[in-house]
Amino acid sequence: MDITHPSAVHQLVTSQEPDLIIHSAAITQVDDCELNRELAYSVNVDGTALLLAAAKQVGSSFCYLSTDFVFSGQNGPYKEDAPRNPVNFYGETKRMAEDLVQESGLKWSIARTILLYGKTLQINRSNFIYWVKDNLVANKPIKVV
Repeated sequence: MDITHPSAVHQLVTSQEPDLIIHSAAITQVDDCELNRELAYSVNVDGTALLLAAAKQVGSSFCYLSTDFVFSGQNGPYKEDAPRNPVNFYGETKRMAEDLVQESGLKWSIARTILLYGKTLQINRSNFIYWVKDNLVANKPIKVV
């Protein structure tokens, strides 16, 4: 489902009436967010707002998958209540969406993920596991905490 289409979001959520919505949709490529801020905002912020509005209609709890990019990266590791200070537009959109979730009045949770793994839908997009493997096979040094 395209979470930027109000009628699609409304129809799916109201027809299914889920107890919990786990919101994992996002534009996550940092460079893409910088180059296409309108799309990043539309998906990451406006899409979240649409899902929250639908969740309110049916009384769903809401789990939002965010990112550690809401922080500056200067003083980690961070506690969940640490001041957020994103240094790029991707992190800023995720911070704005977190604010919407926290102000929604719903039962909510926010999980801030770091580097993820798993199968990607995009052909040219890798994940952390493949990145490590590819660099080690190529005898390239990697820096990872």
